[in-house]
Amino acid sequence: GGITTSTTNTGNLVVTGTSTIAGQVGAATLGLNSIKGGGPAETTTFLSDVFANTVTLTGTGTMVFSGSLSGIAAGTSSLNYSADSVVTLADNKAITVSGGIITATANTGTLRALGTGTVTGQVGTELVGLKEISGGVATETITFASNVFVNTTTVTGTGTITFNASLSGTVAGTSSLNF
Repeated sequence: GGITTSTTNTGNLVVTGTSTIAGQVGAATLGLNSIKGGGPAETTTFLSDVFANTVTLTGTGTMVFSGSLSGIAAGTSSLNYSADSVVTLADNKAITVSGGIITATANTGTLRALGTGTVTGQVGTELVGLKEISGGVATETITFASNVFVNTTTVTGTGTITFNASLSGTVAGTSSLNF
């Protein structure tokens, strides 16, 4: 089983507290409208693929994607940080959000790739970039298909972070690329 909707871009899932959702959420042609979770000091874990228009971390918690995250609305689907929270992407998974990965406040939000994967959709903006992205775990490659605006980029092992578009630091005098 999983969480489903009979009409695409309808249904809202709000996760409170630390929770694990085992089944697939939505489907490629029948995704949810929105998902909210990752409240203060809480962890929301998705063990399967997630299909939704908008996914929002509501606090300083963590959202773990053991499956892929796919936005369903062309040009508007997004992954949103409302505070300084963390998203973790499992090995051999992807985040595909055409509206991008967005943070409400500059220099907040961390994206950690635990292995090989792809992120499609712009990360941050020139004025409101994420705090950190990390990846490149032991021989693995995380690929960013669109522009990335972030304060700190960290290669965590002997792997690779590939940028198919531009990588831009967002905090003058403090942006860094760490190996």
